[in-house]
Amino acid sequence: MPVDLARQARALLHDTQAAQAEENALRQAIAAETERLAQQAWHITCTNPVMQAFLDNTAPQLTDDIARRLADGQTWSSKQLRKRAAYLWRVIGRAAAKTTPRDWAGQTALIPITNHPTTHPPTLLAAGTPLGDLAAIAVENVHLARARTTPTDLHTATPGTLLAPTPLHFTEPPTIPHHTAGHIRCYVIDPTDNSHLRQILLRRTPLLESVLTLLADGSASPAHPPVRDRMGTAQPRPPPLPNRPAALPPARHHRP
Repeated sequence: MPVDLARQARALLHDTQAAQAEENALRQAIAAETERLAQQAWHITCTNPVMQAFLDNTAPQLTDDIARRLADGQTWSSKQLRKRAAYLWRVIGRAAAKTTPRDWAGQTALIPITNHPTTHPPTLLAAGTPLGDLAAIAVENVHLARARTTPTDLHTATPGTLLAPTPLHFTEPPTIPHHTAGHIRCYVIDPTDNSHLRQILLRRTPLLESVLTLLADGSASPAHPPVRDRMGTAQPRPPPLPNRPAALPPARHHRP
């Protein structure tokens, strides 16, 4: 074998062995980090009362199943425990990143308004739970509550109807200064499918601006004089047009 070819073969072997060692070290580091993250999720689950309350409500058998598998000698690298650790992290991420996680009361916490100290740990609150001597009356799942309602016709709304801006809305400045009024972009639950949001774009007319100003401090009834006066300036809904016949009758074909 030529000397130069032998030298290249030895260099290639050395590079291959180094790459293989680096790949093995990377695999070990990934496995160790996966194990650490799984143990961290399990530690949070076992020590955080809010996490325990959520799992007791949504997956009551999960913690007992994980504890049993760990007691049987399974590791977090096994398929079953990997899937359970991934579920725990999804729950933690949903609680940390979303304002109203699905099926439970988001970041709601008990806030006593009395001067007496309390030692009760924070707990999750089910929808409709009376809060007693606290800063609110009851807990409600806003998404489910809005999904159960249908749009109200304000022309026939009762005095007990409350008006408020949609929670998720943004004001957008005009694209051309001093030429357009800008828009308000709203996101509301689709009345035909409560699992989807609809995007609505409204022009910022003086009437809309005045109504939003009136509702800036909270909800109000259509019977409230300022709101009634503003709504009274809007044009009433025109009556439906009657079915009119066609301008020309359809042609008729006669057989000879």
